[in-house]
Amino acid sequence: MALRHGVRSIHRLLPAASLSRPRLGHARCSLTYSAACSLPVQSEVPVARLRPVGCRWLSSLPTGQPQAPEPEAEDADPEPQSTRLKPEHPGHDSAAPQSTMPDPPPIHPYFVEVFRGMGQVVFCNSSLSGVFIAGALMLGDPQTGVMALLGCSSATLLARSVGLERGFVSDGLAGYNGALVGCALSVFQPALPLMPAALGALGPFSSGALGDLLLTLLVGGLSAPVAAKLGPLMAPVPQWTVVFNVLALTVLSGCAAIKYLSSPQSPSKPRKPKQPKQRDLIRLIKEHPSHFIGDLIEAMMVSVSQIFVVNSPLTGLLITVGIFCYSPAAAGLTLGGAMLGNLSALISGIDYDQVMEGLWGYNAALSSLAVGIFFVPRGLPYAGLVAAGAVGSTMVTVAVKQLMDLADLPCMTVPFCLMASACFLLGGRVPGLVHAKAPHSPEVNLHAYRAF
Repeated sequence: MALRHGVRSIHRLLPAASLSRPRLGHARCSLTYSAACSLPVQSEVPVARLRPVGCRWLSSLPTGQPQAPEPEAEDADPEPQSTRLKPEHPGHDSAAPQSTMPDPPPIHPYFVEVFRGMGQVVFCNSSLSGVFIAGALMLGDPQTGVMALLGCSSATLLARSVGLERGFVSDGLAGYNGALVGCALSVFQPALPLMPAALGALGPFSSGALGDLLLTLLVGGLSAPVAAKLGPLMAPVPQWTVVFNVLALTVLSGCAAIKYLSSPQSPSKPRKPKQPKQRDLIRLIKEHPSHFIGDLIEAMMVSVSQIFVVNSPLTGLLITVGIFCYSPAAAGLTLGGAMLGNLSALISGIDYDQVMEGLWGYNAALSSLAVGIFFVPRGLPYAGLVAAGAVGSTMVTVAVKQLMDLADLPCMTVPFCLMASACFLLGGRVPGLVHAKAPHSPEVNLHAYRAF
């Protein structure tokens, strides 16, 4: 009742117009007499909440004619409009003047997916990594670089055309097998002996490149739907580069069989494999330690380039830079795996020149990288699995190479697929080995594990 009586006293002092007209810019000061009188007497509405309604400025009015309220500090705009249009950091204020420079042309998602496919060969879901890798191949072997891009482009285009899963295509998983198919067909050139004689005028290189280009477009394109079907069959184990191995080895063996059947040769005595001349490794290390270390570093880089069937240390360096853009830890694992693979091959008595060509390090590099991508980096079990994957890949390469030599076929990345699958199956079965919930880079895997 006291509150209601106070409001009625204010009504006697002021005209009805001044109380019924709300204060401009303040909805909270628009309480009229009728609204005030309708408030309940109970203390449901505290007095502190009623003070801003009008008592703040009504208390300063004289008993005579009412005065207009002064604007509150929060409504004041002491800053002129011109200064508000000039932000201290351009781009942080919507009122900042827009740039007259034209926007960069948009990049079609298809090209982003193609370069992601190039990066996915080394587990990098990054178009920037793919650009580095494509540039590295162009420098090391332009023909291989072109064929890799054609194979990846063909596989990605076919995946988009047949409507494969959107995430499968956008992450580049549809194209990386096609890229590897292009690399292998560019180097081994299985179509060269099968080209018609009419194309001989183009020269052996040109005619063979034309046939391998057609094979790359066909086989590389088919790798996308085959990979989409194989993935669920191999789950939970990733499919790695199994599709590439199956398709490439099928094409190579098929072309070799056609060549043999079309021009049969007289049977000859089986040739005994030449034993490579072994170098005294211990003597080399003692007499030329700096030379040996330099050879190891070069072989490490060449091993990285041999993932794409290119023999070039510069290509390996640029591929490593591309991996580093995605994950510095992944780049370190790749180089460490290549180094362990080469060292274990030398200790096992493999020919020194073959090791320097990177033929015994690329599977080890891929195996160590796969462990880093699919496991959480936690302690000694993780480090032991990385080292075991690299060394084990070298041992598996010895066995696979002996088997493939019987059919005169390269071992491709078969040792990597076998060793990476064995390492993956140890996750959850060996204490300390934890699978990444959403495989990414070692840094992201560790951060997600700690956050969980």
